[in-house]
Amino acid sequence: MIIVALLAFMTLHEPVNINDIKTSQIVFGMATLVFAIWMIALLYNAYTVSCNAKGSKAIVSFIIAIVLAESVSKLIVLKMYGIL
Repeated sequence: MIIVALLAFMTLHEPVNINDIKTSQIVFGMATLVFAIWMIALLYNAYTVSCNAKGSKAIVSFIIAIVLAESVSKLIVLKMYGIL
């Protein structure tokens, strides 16, 4: 999710002058990052409880599941809008 957003911003916008960034944008970005990390932690906790997985097996399978879910959802959205 974050990688896709970064790639989209890098390709669609002109270079940004560092002096043009406002404090409110930095605060909003940091708050968004904190909530994204919190969401991933909650997803991981739910995943380990529902799959009864522990240790490295849980981590690896969770990462694979997240990447696969993100990829499939992006492909579906691109198909819906006729981009693919």
